[in-house]
Amino acid sequence: MSNALKYAFPDGRKGEIRVVARPGDEGELLVSITDDGVGFPGNIDWRVNESLGLKLVRTLVENQLNGSIAMINMEGTRFDIKFNLYQD
Repeated sequence: MSNALKYAFPDGRKGEIRVVARPGDEGELLVSITDDGVGFPGNIDWRVNESLGLKLVRTLVENQLNGSIAMINMEGTRFDIKFNLYQD
């Protein structure tokens, strides 16, 4: 969400950031963070980007929560995060 605040609305552009959390299958939690800003630059691979914020999110979701994260670049940007609430 901090990246959306920082990058999605340049030059005072107004917009909306939405965070939705809902239960998934078999104890999963699905979290979507969506903005209607300028969108993620198409020439940047967000998975190998050196941004500290994106590194922290990937590390938390994939390594500590054993979850998954996907980015959908549309009219704005959406990150979908999925992890199991009841891990062993």
